[in-house]
Amino acid sequence: MGFSLARKTGQNRHAYTGYLRSGAWAWRRQRWFRDCRAHGTEPACQVCRITLAEATSLDLHHTSYDGVHINPDGTFTASEPDEDLLPYCREHHEALHRILDERRADYWGWDRRRATVVITGYLARKHRKTRTL
Repeated sequence: MGFSLARKTGQNRHAYTGYLRSGAWAWRRQRWFRDCRAHGTEPACQVCRITLAEATSLDLHHTSYDGVHINPDGTFTASEPDEDLLPYCREHHEALHRILDERRADYWGWDRRRATVVITGYLARKHRKTRTL
């Protein structure tokens, strides 16, 4: 699908939101959490480490949309590798996107995965610091 760092506008926004509202994404999201638990890992926010069991819901952030395809009939195929999806609590997922959106120029030329890793590290350090004060 080729989504870049920032949230989409115009026609790209329509495809992006269409995918996130699709049955294909709902199924893929559910399968990701199931597979994570099947491998013996409780999904947890990448920043604060709150688990799915504690939070009751976690967002999944895409580090790449390469596995997402729009079919000729307008439906979607969701074949993202598990490694392209990272769990975040809603607060930290929104913080991640705020930084991606507001500081796009800081990450110019970086792929989404690299920017996500760097920003997640920043948010985790900030979270640890506020918890120790």
